[in-house]
Amino acid sequence: MILYPGDYSGVLQPGRHYVELKPDHSNAGDVVATLRDPARAAAIIDKAYQEVAWSGKWSFKALAAHFDQVVDETVIATDSAKTFDRANLNREYQRRLRIVRHQAATARGLQAVNARIRSTSSAAARRLLPEQQAKQLIEAGRRIGDGLKNSIKSILLPGGD
Repeated sequence: MILYPGDYSGVLQPGRHYVELKPDHSNAGDVVATLRDPARAAAIIDKAYQEVAWSGKWSFKALAAHFDQVVDETVIATDSAKTFDRANLNREYQRRLRIVRHQAATARGLQAVNARIRSTSSAAARRLLPEQQAKQLIEAGRRIGDGLKNSIKSILLPGGD
């Protein structure tokens, strides 16, 4: 990595984990020289990989553990602890997720039915009616289908999304 000077949360050290490029780029020659030196570049890459990337300290698992700790310290340690219950929170999340998935499946099913009705009624109208009447009937069917779709959306997505 080539980075500008910075704290980087105290994790990265210049020359050890990255090649430092001054903001005015006055050391660009040194940066290029480091990158062209395979042994030096490899040493920086290896240290960054071993000490930062592979250490486990910056993994998703560590992030989740840190997040849980912050939640525990800020929510559970307060008066809200009486009402905060991880198990209930997870159950509520799963319940809402099932509802949303069911609503999405229902909407997909209704869209498929609507498309089938449109294609069937359009074909029948074209066969049985004069061209102008067929077009009018098809257009009326499209408006009815759009109205049905909007009604379904308003029921399934009360927020209007």
